[in-house]
This record gives sequence, structure tokens and C-alpha cells, in this order.
Amino acid sequence: MNSIIDIIEMLTWYDWVIFGYGTLLILMHTVGVVSIQPSNNKCLILIAKNHEVYRNFLYQLTELLPVMALIGTVYGLLMTFSSLDLSAAEGIQAVVKKFGIAMTATFVGLGFSFFNLLANAILWFAWQQQKGA
Repeated sequence: MNSIIDIIEMLTWYDWVIFGYGTLLILMHTVGVVSIQPSNNKCLILIAKNHEVYRNFLYQLTELLPVMALIGTVYGLLMTFSSLDLSAAEGIQAVVKKFGIAMTATFVGLGFSFFNLLANAILWFAWQQQKGA
């Protein structure tokens, strides 16, 4: 089993872009949940007044994560197969290692898609509870 450090070293720059984007969206969902509480902060008041627009906006941004994952996977596969040397006797381990790098974008993008869709559902549920109270 690979250690966490080995997995982190395997991530490409594009994986880190997806990771940052997904983390930012989770933070934005958290701000939406926090905006339910009474506050004097003008930004939170604006979010609370337009909560459905804010949640839909975050939902649309969340839908970009699988697209980013697909683009990263296709790019990684293109780089993997373009760097294969068919004349040399490359071992299967080298091919699998290159192929694994292509799959990290899929894993990171779909993982963050799941967590952001979950956060969006929690945001909807929290606002429904506030509306009913």
C-alpha cells in the first residue's frame, strides 16, 4: 500500500488545480451555511437574502468538477501513450505508472464532486430548516 506521501508526490499540477477549486467550493458552501445565523456582516446578509441564487450558483460551479476531471484524464492519457516507446522493451510497471498519473485527475475531480454535491444538499437542507422555523 502506498503511503500518503507517495500519493501526494504522484499528483500533477492539474490535480492541484482541481484540489484547490474543490476546496474553495467547499469553503463557499460553508459560508452559505454560516449565513443562516443572524449576523451584521453585509456579505452574509446578502447571501442569506439570495440564498437560492447562491446555492444554484455553487451547484453550477460544482458541475465543472467532473468536466475538469475528464479533461485531466484525457490529457494524462494522451501524455501517457505519446511517451510510450514501442521499440524499447518497456516493462508493464512503467506503463502502469504512467497510466496511474492519468487517473489521478479522475479520482480528485470525482471525489470533490461528491463532497461538493453533499455540501450543496446540506446547504439546501439547512436553508429549508431555517425557512420552516
